[in-house]
Amino acid sequence: MQLASGGNDNKLLVWSAHAQSSTEPLWKFQSHKAAVKALAWSPHQKGLLVSGGGTQDRCIRFWDTIRGYETQCVQTDS
Repeated sequence: MQLASGGNDNKLLVWSAHAQSSTEPLWKFQSHKAAVKALAWSPHQKGLLVSGGGTQDRCIRFWDTIRGYETQCVQTDS
């Protein structure tokens, strides 16, 4: 099981819920150019996380949190 958090520092962090008292995230993604405003896990594909950035970013990003990389970026112009 994984948990995700995003914030005004433009970072998206993915944490392992199985790690015993870990203070370090499993993954730290820094592709967003503005605050991470939205997060959603896919109900159909394990380890697929979607994040949306603020007005300076204008991008919805798809993440493979099993392997630790961005799979796609969709520009939204809004």
